[in-house]
Amino acid sequence: MYNSNPRLRRAKKTRAKIAELQVTRLSVHRTNTNIYAQIISAGENKVLASASSIEADVKKTLKNGG
Repeated sequence: MYNSNPRLRRAKKTRAKIAELQVTRLSVHRTNTNIYAQIISAGENKVLASASSIEADVKKTLKNGG
């Protein structure tokens, strides 16, 4: 009777709410070794800025890791 997975249903609802708000958002992806971040524009879904712990200038500022 209940075909939709509750986690997927919540995720769909969250994505719809984010699209409705039209706000700039920060996306962060973390792996075991590195961190990647992107700032995404509100309406156009284009990346405005990005940074990664792999980049040389960011790596210099880190105390450990990266």
